[in-house]
Amino acid sequence: MDCSNNPPKIIVVDKSKAAGPNIFQSIQSAINSVPTNNIQWFNIKIAPGTYS
Repeated sequence: MDCSNNPPKIIVVDKSKAAGPNIFQSIQSAINSVPTNNIQWFNIKIAPGTYS
């Protein structure tokens, strides 16, 4: 699968921000938001903090 022509979708994990379409409170919820059979790269940016 060649995803080089599609820019990655950026997902942010940050406990200090309100949840939104691409902002998540947990790493697992960010991973779960990626569709199973997607053909696009995803870039998950994780803000500093303690995640459990």
